[in-house]
Amino acid sequence: MKNKSGFTLIELLAVIVVLAIIMVIATISINRTIQKAREDSNDVNLEMIEDAVLLCMSQENDENKCDTVSSLNTNGYLDDFEDPFTNEEDPQKLDKKYMIEMQEDGKSTVYYIGNAGKHFCLNGDSDCFYTIGYSSKTLLALTEYNLNRSSRQAASSFIATKFSSSLYWQDSSASNGMNKNYGDPPAYIYDSNSDIYNYVQQYKAHLENDLGKDIIDARLVKYEELLALGCTPVKEGTNGSAAADKGSCKDYPFLTGRGQYGGFWTGTLSDYLYNGEYYYVYVVGSNMNLSTYPRGSTGASDTSGGFGIRPLIEIKRDGIEFR
Repeated sequence: MKNKSGFTLIELLAVIVVLAIIMVIATISINRTIQKAREDSNDVNLEMIEDAVLLCMSQENDENKCDTVSSLNTNGYLDDFEDPFTNEEDPQKLDKKYMIEMQEDGKSTVYYIGNAGKHFCLNGDSDCFYTIGYSSKTLLALTEYNLNRSSRQAASSFIATKFSSSLYWQDSSASNGMNKNYGDPPAYIYDSNSDIYNYVQQYKAHLENDLGKDIIDARLVKYEELLALGCTPVKEGTNGSAAADKGSCKDYPFLTGRGQYGGFWTGTLSDYLYNGEYYYVYVVGSNMNLSTYPRGSTGASDTSGGFGIRPLIEIKRDGIEFR
């Protein structure tokens, strides 16, 4: 009689373990392939929207017709398409997924903001950031914490250094007032005229020189970028009060002011007009409120408080590992 032998229990368990390991590896590989395919498809969307903006601006020369997915679609410059991550096709809802930043030459940079809030670090557990959005080549990211300055940056620290009069920052009626230099609010006013500029550029130099990173840009976040992410806007104050009613970024906890000084500056001059003058800059508070500062009844005279500096960097997408 022939000796019939089968698999032992240990041998069967070993086979099962090996098969399980193979399945896990295969699943990870498949997921990565699917994710890469979605990213590639989305890069096509980003470039397609940029092409549509360029065509729209050449025909319309009107940013209001060219600065959102829905407006491009309505005006016939952009065909229907799908967000590969969510399968969303409604142009109105896609406005909350794709942020279009216009440039002076009629071109644009389009950022996908549907996955904002991803966390990554450039130096071990330090120099960490939260993503705002990404273009086909670069990533916009907000520092996790405010810069660790020895004191808060009061409103007076936002006053231009190149102009002797503080009216450059405060008064729209002055010959060198903010809206005389930057246009009607909301206007982006972060540049080398501001004391805050040096702090942000010093941080950029740290990332480049100390960490060897290729930083394309470092600046302050724009009020419009916060609204694109879904923050509710600041509204005009009630009963003619100087202080505007607050908005909120409560749905995006990573935007709350973090670090030693709580809230942080944006680089945008408020479009809130009080007594014929523009006094305010938009800020994000530690309680996730979006508001204007100064908030005193006399507008610009209230410069005693302060907010932190939380730079927004633009860096190449290649090599970024999320946590």
